[in-house]
Amino acid sequence: MPKPRARSSPSSRPPRVSLIPHGLRVETRGASLEITALATDLFRLTRFPRGQSAPPSWAVLPLAPMSPPPVPGPVVAETPIRLSTREATWTLHPTSGEWSLHDAHGLELFRASPPGPAAPSRSPLNHLTLALHPREQLFGLGETTGPLNKRGLIKEFWNIDVLGHAPAIHPGLRNLYVSIPFALSLRDGRAAGLFWDCPARQTWDLGATHTDQWTLSADSPGLDLYLFTGPSPARVVERFTELTGRIPLPPRWALGYQQCRYSYTSRTELERVAAEFRRRQLPCDVLYCDIHHLDSYRVFTFGKTYPKPGQMIAQLRRRGFKVVTIVDPGVKDDPRFGTLVRGRRLQAFVRDPQKRRDALGEVWPGRSRFPDFLHQRVRDWWGDEQRALVKLGVAGVWNDMNEPANF
Repeated sequence: MPKPRARSSPSSRPPRVSLIPHGLRVETRGASLEITALATDLFRLTRFPRGQSAPPSWAVLPLAPMSPPPVPGPVVAETPIRLSTREATWTLHPTSGEWSLHDAHGLELFRASPPGPAAPSRSPLNHLTLALHPREQLFGLGETTGPLNKRGLIKEFWNIDVLGHAPAIHPGLRNLYVSIPFALSLRDGRAAGLFWDCPARQTWDLGATHTDQWTLSADSPGLDLYLFTGPSPARVVERFTELTGRIPLPPRWALGYQQCRYSYTSRTELERVAAEFRRRQLPCDVLYCDIHHLDSYRVFTFGKTYPKPGQMIAQLRRRGFKVVTIVDPGVKDDPRFGTLVRGRRLQAFVRDPQKRRDALGEVWPGRSRFPDFLHQRVRDWWGDEQRALVKLGVAGVWNDMNEPANF
């Protein structure tokens, strides 16, 4: 009696490879991986459940496709799958799931470990392990504590307001006010970069648990990576800012020394600081007003300890000082407060999960509502509210509490 033919398991089936504009699509039973050369020194790698694709990005600007487009390497499932430009080559080993990126001289820039004993189609799609070379250093990650070289640390991209964190600025603090999942890798003078375009909470273990591994994970399905081949740090940063946007040049006065602290509680105190700068002949171009200049922490106001703010700002201007005031987006839940009234009329505030009423939290003013900046009309309204500061002569605003804070 003949033996039944063994069925091939999903892990043994070769992936299906197809060409897409400027790149390749590799499909397994449960996942779809796409690698695209956006430029000779910039690759985008996405990995999502089969049938899904990367959602629209809030962080990345549209890039004009490179011309001429890169020429893909051999597209054969039984051999390594390659996508090459004149500056780099991306390689996938379909049987193991390992992929790597090498520069034109053969130097390995990134190497993703196989996803483990499970087939690639069964591996977590929101998890990535990269090899760390002995002399590799990692920089970037936005506003975090610790040394410039972040290797050996664990960092989380999840903004928090660390009250009183000043005595505790140490490597063990995993997150702070700004989350930018971008790292610059530097080894023997050769730079490369990685950006994970994902707004969900991420955790990066940069060689803390395993000294030779950089592990990345996110609370969101899928992977959307941008890989920068450098070779210089300046080139990596240039490409990254081209991808995510560049701020306008600051005014010239913003390049000078700026005096900012928490906090000057009165106009008298602020003017005394200004007088001491001039008496001691210390250069200073800008003075900052933190939350104690506000009327019970109501945004866009001046309280009783800062009488006649327009007069104060004019006098400081004559002495060569610009004034910057803090702006916190927590609007005091006071029915007599004009900013709140106008915001409610516009339905400008974040709603509760059922969208039945405005969500309420507690920040500096006490019970507060929060503008929903996802809507253009809310962003326009918030800009109009700042006219009150401009009319007083305020030179700039200090956008504070960009993290989702709730006391």
